[in-house]
Amino acid sequence: MKIRTFTEKDVDNVVSIFNEACKYDRDFSPLSVRTWREWFGPDVRLERDCFVAEEEEMWGFGALRTHVEALRVGRIYLHGPYVHPKFEGGGAGKALLEVLLAEAGKRGASQIFSSIPEERSSHGFATKFGFRVARYFLRLRAEVGDIPHITKPEDILVRTFKEGDEGMLLDIHNRGFVDHWNYFPITMDDINQWKKESIFDPRGIFFAIHDGMAEGFCVVFIDEEHVNYTGDKVAYVGDLACDKVYRRRGIGSHLLSLAGEYVKGKGMQALELDMDAENPNAPSVYEKMGFVQKKRSMSYRREI
Repeated sequence: MKIRTFTEKDVDNVVSIFNEACKYDRDFSPLSVRTWREWFGPDVRLERDCFVAEEEEMWGFGALRTHVEALRVGRIYLHGPYVHPKFEGGGAGKALLEVLLAEAGKRGASQIFSSIPEERSSHGFATKFGFRVARYFLRLRAEVGDIPHITKPEDILVRTFKEGDEGMLLDIHNRGFVDHWNYFPITMDDINQWKKESIFDPRGIFFAIHDGMAEGFCVVFIDEEHVNYTGDKVAYVGDLACDKVYRRRGIGSHLLSLAGEYVKGKGMQALELDMDAENPNAPSVYEKMGFVQKKRSMSYRREI
């Protein structure tokens, strides 16, 4: 079996393998080439960071999701490896993972992370290669009609994103998440990359502003490909955070209620988000807003 780096001619096969490997996941919808590319941030170079396993045809692939700020603190993230079901057990996953781990070490990473949905069968494979569960994450769901409207604090101005707000978004994102698990700061390159993505919607980005500075924000988006394939009219909260000085004032709840109202106006019937299971403050907020647990995933970590 040959392991080599990705080339542009591989993209259709790689996306096909991903879809075949994940098609039994709960909430599966096939990825397009465009969406698969959008998963990787501005610091990823697929010709450098993605590897394929092949004999006469491609068996599988895996990639490293690198970020300059994460690498500063020794972290790198694993995408895969994914193996076509007809080649499972043939050694492609093992061969790819060995290459990916070696490459992560060469990049200066001391830890590698991988997120796996609970229903997927690859947990045993991960633990066999030294990965251990570091954190659990919960996918929560609420019907938009059940999300209450929460009044904003009187001293807070709320508005949506407009051109020129990139710096404000970067600032509140990093302040809002600085004390969260596995945090690393994002950069303006991340913001600019995000603005190019198909899911980017400035009307779905809400700022909570006090004295001219954003102290909280919420990002909601609609994945049209998923909606069209599954028929499930669901939108997603990608980010919701407040500066720690402004927490417990109802700002996050108000922004979440605005997100629900916005996507309801776009024809969506439900709103979903992911929550760190060990976040001490979030469960009571989301329960109050009508969210219930839908599924769980594990974030695995391995020392390099």
